Amino acid sequence: MKKLTFACLFCVVFVGLCAESSAQTFRTGVNMPLFNPDERTVHQYLALMAQAGMPAARQFKYADAYWKQVEPADDAWNFVFSDSAFFNPYGVVPVGGLFSMLGPNDTLVGLQAPWKACGQPFTCYWKPEDSLETIDYIRTVVQRYASTTRYWEIANEMESALPPRGLRNIFEQSRFLNYCYRWIKDADPNAVVVFPGILGTYGYPMSQSFHWLREMMGAQTRFDVMNFHDYNAWWTLCAHYDSVKNILNERGLGHKPIWVTETGVSSSGVSSVSPGYSSPDEQAADVWRRTALLWGKGAQAVFWHSGWGSPDLNEWGGFGLVTVDGKKKKSFHAFQLLNEKAAAFDSVKITSLGNVSDDNENGGNGVWVVEFTFGNDKKWLMWSPDGQSYTLNKGRLAVTRVVPAELYHDGDSAVFVSDTFDVSGESYTLALTSLPVWVEEIRKDSVVSVMPELFASAVRVFPNPVSQTLRIEGAAIRRLRIWDATGKTVCQKHFWNSHLHTEIDVRDWPSGTYAVEINGRTQKTFVVVNDDVSQKR
Repeated sequence: MKKLTFACLFCVVFVGLCAESSAQTFRTGVNMPLFNPDERTVHQYLALMAQAGMPAARQFKYADAYWKQVEPADDAWNFVFSDSAFFNPYGVVPVGGLFSMLGPNDTLVGLQAPWKACGQPFTCYWKPEDSLETIDYIRTVVQRYASTTRYWEIANEMESALPPRGLRNIFEQSRFLNYCYRWIKDADPNAVVVFPGILGTYGYPMSQSFHWLREMMGAQTRFDVMNFHDYNAWWTLCAHYDSVKNILNERGLGHKPIWVTETGVSSSGVSSVSPGYSSPDEQAADVWRRTALLWGKGAQAVFWHSGWGSPDLNEWGGFGLVTVDGKKKKSFHAFQLLNEKAAAFDSVKITSLGNVSDDNENGGNGVWVVEFTFGNDKKWLMWSPDGQSYTLNKGRLAVTRVVPAELYHDGDSAVFVSDTFDVSGESYTLALTSLPVWVEEIRKDSVVSVMPELFASAVRVFPNPVSQTLRIEGAAIRRLRIWDATGKTVCQKHFWNSHLHTEIDVRDWPSGTYAVEINGRTQKTFVVVNDDVSQKR
């Protein structure tokens, strides 16, 4: 039976997955969730990203804790923008940046004390005699935000920076990072120090970044989490991840967690950074393909680049989950579905690997399957660019196409196509395409919410018709939305804990038919009858 399932559009707070105080509380995130301060406030940006289920964010740009922004002059502190990001009310965990973004597009300051910065190479850069100012800055910032984040990245893409933006050689860079590591830990013993993200595969040969990484590991640079970026085609990611892992193993650091804090593709085919297959559908597919493959290889967290769209269609345009105008794209809803469906796994592994290639234009054919375990249940993400099939030895399956079929209401809602199959024999063969499907086994003792029609039968919306108080009862109500016949949302609620029932006063609502969406699925319709003035307040 085929159904159209509407995506949920509410603020989602991600629950921590690990009990240990030093463990990360997220598996996905968004890099650069904001755009420009003259466009919208920080909270307007973060509220929209939180709707997509974004549990963590990196590189807030103008709202990060970069030295040049929070202390532009000695002891002249300015926390206006960074406070609004780090103390956000949405449960989004910041991965704080301590020094400026670095990289090839950085401005003057880099690793220097802002009030000492100058544009003379080999003259102005961080020196050990700058330690007192640096310690003061790190201690002030890390302690200020210790209640909201443990995660600090000292700098970004240091291997691409030149003096005065960086330090003159690999040993001075390593010494600087080790100093900062110690000072961060002194300020907050629970802090987690993220290695500066090494440059992605665009623009520079990855071998250059690998060479720099080997030298940094040889210099015994201290860090808690390894971190790299990758913008090449999704079928190259496994090879790149293995290369980073091998370098860590060579230095006895294979136990270090690995994050990929920048990865993504554009929805526009004209981006010079993005692989040639870019399109709105392929971008939404890559939200799942990239994340699942990196999880399957062992990545602890994967951050999509980016949140808010850029107007530059020659390079970074189209990478955002929303457009430059803030309209939700297919990738936005795919990211939301990923967080709802897949991110809470107990274990994950790649069970079928297609054609892994380091060629950004050619590769990827074959069958790709990533298996997720949730308690006693197994679920699969699978796809095949050349249309091959995959067989599962299961009796009943629910299959969801993770790329939305349609967007409605100017992107505010999305339709995902779901199918269920009652398999008469012991196995079922799925015909695959390049756009992944999420496959769930349905068992008699499975949680009923995996099947929309079963979950719907457990929800009561009454009385119907209604003129005063509508009551909704369900097994576990977490998010609720009601909209009218025009598609306008008239009520939405988010419950911190699952509710068994809720009541809604409809006495001021116009007469008409309304739809109820619970936990992201359209469940029931009801009619409000309020033409009689006596039924009003």
